[in-house]
Amino acid sequence: LVDWEIISSPKEDGGLGIRDARGMNTALLGKLIWDVVQYPEKPWVVLYRQKYLVDESIFSATKVVGSSPVWSSIMKAVEVLREGYRPHLADGRSSMWFDDWLGIGKLSNFVQFVHISDSDKCVNHFWDQGTWNWSLLYTVLPQVLRDSIQQVQIPSSKAGVDSFAWRGDPFGCYTVVSGYNFLRS
Repeated sequence: LVDWEIISSPKEDGGLGIRDARGMNTALLGKLIWDVVQYPEKPWVVLYRQKYLVDESIFSATKVVGSSPVWSSIMKAVEVLREGYRPHLADGRSSMWFDDWLGIGKLSNFVQFVHISDSDKCVNHFWDQGTWNWSLLYTVLPQVLRDSIQQVQIPSSKAGVDSFAWRGDPFGCYTVVSGYNFLRS
């Protein structure tokens, strides 16, 4: 008899390289999460967005009682894979306060109120020569949020649409293999 840990270890580590079914299932569900993030025009994504997300990001969505088994499984996978995603800014045209560009929910939910001068500002309004410029901000932003935002890389060119990238791949694209490796680490 051989321990399951040895059987499911990679061959390079002395195992048999058999993949764990639960981890593989979560990695495959991660592909559906990637579709929700990157391909909002797919018919099944449109349907699930309208039914369960309304105008939330999948990363800030909560479980809905009575949701379909597929959506419940996707939400369980989001809980595990959320840390593998990072914000990927492009043109910075996401609303600073009313879009979930950071992956934690709308920033307006984390402040007491949004100052009227800031209410129509986009993320790129707070960039100044490749750094975040908080002096342009009228709304009081908690230090924890400032620290989180400081970690987000500002792009050198304003091309494309703000989105999310996968940390486990050099190109930022989610693959089942990179998702499975992320779950194993």
